Amino acid sequence: MESVVKELLLDELRRVENMEKAFEKQISKYPKGSIQIKKINGKQYPYLCYREGGKVVSKYLKVSPIELEIVKKRIQERKQREMSLKRIRKDKKVLSKAVKIK
Repeated sequence: MESVVKELLLDELRRVENMEKAFEKQISKYPKGSIQIKKINGKQYPYLCYREGGKVVSKYLKVSPIELEIVKKRIQERKQREMSLKRIRKDKKVLSKAVKIK
């Protein structure tokens, strides 16, 4: 009976590990950071700001207002996927402890 439960836990652990890899791959396709609007000479310019190796990087986004909304939506989608990935990693940690794999 114990081996059946352990085998089920191992199967679930493998499934969670596959989900983790899939989410990491998805997340890498989305822009990271946030949109900051800088006012220069009375005009507003959108910048994508994010951290890279401990430094804050700001990149000017030369996009239309419609495209800017798409970028904002994609950033939000990345954040949602990152939250899901965090839950997946928590589940993975619990499952690893349950089957005594480190």
